[in-house]
Amino acid sequence: MATMLAITLGILKFIGILLLVVLALALLVLLLVLLVPIRYKVEGGYKEDLQLAGRVGWLFHLFHLHLAMDGKGLRYTAKVAMKTMATNEPRPSPKAAGKKQGPRPKAAQKPAKPPEGRPKPAAGPKPTQEPKQGPKQGPRPGLKPEPMQKPAPPQGEQKEETAREKFGRFKDFFQAPENKGLAGSVFRKLKKLFRRLLPKVRGNLHWGADDPATTGMALGAASIFYPLWRDKLVLHPSFEEARLEGDFSVEGKVRLSWFASLGLGLLLDKRVRRLIGELKK
Repeated sequence: MATMLAITLGILKFIGILLLVVLALALLVLLLVLLVPIRYKVEGGYKEDLQLAGRVGWLFHLFHLHLAMDGKGLRYTAKVAMKTMATNEPRPSPKAAGKKQGPRPKAAQKPAKPPEGRPKPAAGPKPTQEPKQGPKQGPRPGLKPEPMQKPAPPQGEQKEETAREKFGRFKDFFQAPENKGLAGSVFRKLKKLFRRLLPKVRGNLHWGADDPATTGMALGAASIFYPLWRDKLVLHPSFEEARLEGDFSVEGKVRLSWFASLGLGLLLDKRVRRLIGELKK
């Protein structure tokens, strides 16, 4: 009896340890998916034509996407665990093994036999007979076509709500005391997410017009917005010749946990749940 109890406890202990290992692995995978960022970087330049190159990586480059665009078009390569899954890159042709074979000799053609006898005259098309049509039957005199009757609306059907009525209903919803501050709260959360998603931008621009005065006026207009691009863009004006060249880079990251926290925070808000219920009406 004691032996059977010990065996049963050992089996239960093994099953419990196995379940804990599975739960730990599932939790680890969930944390990796939510916390490991999706990193991307795009670099490009313009000199006579536009050239772009970008790459996207996730889970320590377990998933990798490479993009390139130039005068020849767009090229891409998608890899999973260093294995190419999809690409439109031209593959190198395998080397030809052995010597090239010469042209095969043409087979001797047999002389055509002369036609025997006289050719039969081609049979002409047989005259087709048109089917006989009976007298056309028109509407009988004295009978009028019955007018189409519109189907009667089902009983108890409510009239569709107009756009003005919907606007008034939502206006009353947001003006209710228990729903005040909902729009501001959602706006602040979206603004926080937008700031996290903003990438780092760097660039150099060499620009010049045919007229030096035009170049100076454009540079003065751009200086108004200098606080916005002072750490992101470097302007190199050219007063001697017309010129348009430059290069730039855009780099950023995205975490799925940002969207998960936003969605969870909205669902836990009672005002948002009331708004969802109002939308379903």
